[in-house]
Amino acid sequence: MLSKDKHGLTAWDNAVDIGKKKILERLWVWGIEVQLNLKDDLLLAKDKHGLTAWDIAALNGNKEILKTLWVWGKEVIENLKDDLLLAKGKQGITVWHRTALNGNKDILETLWVWGKEVQANLKDDLLLAKGRIGLYAWKYAARNANEDSLEEQSGLGRDVLVKMKDDLFLAKGRIGLTAWDIAALKGNKEILETLLVWGKEVKANLKDDLLLAKGKHGLTAWHIAALKGNKEILETLWVWGKKVKVNLKDDLLLAKHRNGLTAWDEAAEQCNKEILEKLWSWGTEVQVNLKDDLLLAKGYFGLTACHRLAKRGEKDILEKLECWAREAQVILKDDWLPREDTAAEDGIFTQEDKFYL
Repeated sequence: MLSKDKHGLTAWDNAVDIGKKKILERLWVWGIEVQLNLKDDLLLAKDKHGLTAWDIAALNGNKEILKTLWVWGKEVIENLKDDLLLAKGKQGITVWHRTALNGNKDILETLWVWGKEVQANLKDDLLLAKGRIGLYAWKYAARNANEDSLEEQSGLGRDVLVKMKDDLFLAKGRIGLTAWDIAALKGNKEILETLLVWGKEVKANLKDDLLLAKGKHGLTAWHIAALKGNKEILETLWVWGKKVKVNLKDDLLLAKHRNGLTAWDEAAEQCNKEILEKLWSWGTEVQVNLKDDLLLAKGYFGLTACHRLAKRGEKDILEKLECWAREAQVILKDDWLPREDTAAEDGIFTQEDKFYL
């Protein structure tokens, strides 16, 4: 019954992994016949990866197996709440976290019902319970861009009167990111749109709590989108910025994060011609000083966009910048040419400025 194959797995482990309910039921009966400790030898036994049958069923999104294990748990486990529902696996996460990670709305609902059944603290033990890296289910769903899972948890949050704005919407994990930040990082426009709607519902300050909110290293969603080269997200944030009356020039276009870089600097650093062109058109729209605020603006280590692109040999983009420079009446010889003393700094720059994501 408990012998392991060459992969270190028992028949029980394999049956759970492939989702064979009938085989599990037969093994359970045999376990009773040979007087196994059903709790420790089967239900709570961990495989070589430190996962129980309960963890594996959640990982595979197998609701039928989870239900079967829950029924058997009632028979042999005294503390269903701590030994099953809230038990943490090797990665320090519960089945609730795993289900959010997989975005399985149906299983989330089932776990919620079981939570009520065993009198778990639904707010603290499920909705706001944190996993290994300080993320809870809400963040796992955002990280994996799963709108169904986010929507489900938002509804469950209302059930237990969680402070939707502070405890879910604007809560930060250990790495200082909200669900909004994570969605921007993942480049998921649908999730951002969903969060914006909910932001209105919970009376968040859409300007300060979302659009201009700074996460780790002073990064806003705007900076993150520029850093990741996501033009669609940048365009979406620009439109929303207009709607909530953000100062488009100072709060978005020329805003710097902690390392002293603007979206323009980040686009140059990423050699992203498309985003540079979009930022240039927006700069014209909001009447920035195109010469001083963009073309000759110096970021970290005193580098301009021209310096950054020249170091990377981006001739095509440099030619575009040169055209803009002539339009803005930049004196190309004095103002434009990269300094010779920036060569050593550039290496430091790329090391220092990339670490945060």
